[in-house]
Amino acid sequence: MTAWYLFSLPALSAGIALVETDSVLVGQWMLSRPLFVGPLTGLLCGDIQAGVVLGVLTELFSVEGLPVGASIPLNAAVAAGCAVLLSAGAWAVPMAAAFPAGLALGAGHQRLETRVRHWRSGLTLRAAQALGDGGPPGWRRLLLRSLGIHAAVTAAFVYATVSVLGPALSWSWDAVPAAARDAVSFAFEIGPWIGLAALVRAFAWKV
Repeated sequence: MTAWYLFSLPALSAGIALVETDSVLVGQWMLSRPLFVGPLTGLLCGDIQAGVVLGVLTELFSVEGLPVGASIPLNAAVAAGCAVLLSAGAWAVPMAAAFPAGLALGAGHQRLETRVRHWRSGLTLRAAQALGDGGPPGWRRLLLRSLGIHAAVTAAFVYATVSVLGPALSWSWDAVPAAARDAVSFAFEIGPWIGLAALVRAFAWKV
């Protein structure tokens, strides 16, 4: 367990944060989509099945959420990554509980990302001021600082939330009544059908 908190979880959190920058900051090669983040995280955790299942489900539930302008949707990469870390990590949280927890964490990161973006906008003003003063804007330094802060905040968020929720969900799953566990498991089982309905709706709007 100590190795998980000192080595595995920090490295995986940093990896998720690095891939997440692809969403709107670097490349936009679709590497930040849950279909990629989920299986990759599951593979690194030694449970590719959990990675595929949770990645696909998160993709279905977030397919309509696209960052456009000031609109910041649920962070799908963080949601998928956290769900897989909870399920395939040291605490082995059941996927039925890890999936909604991942979605909640993706929504929580959405608010944090809004604040980070406001801070990053100040860097643009610094560049504009430097240009107005006739000096070099220092694009490389500003870009690295912007990306670095964003990735560091995301990595810290993933590490902290998974560290707290892992043991909490593992304990509460065994503590709650069997009827509650059955209800959550049933909701998870019909999750793919709900997600497919969202996918059909997304395509229907585009036809």
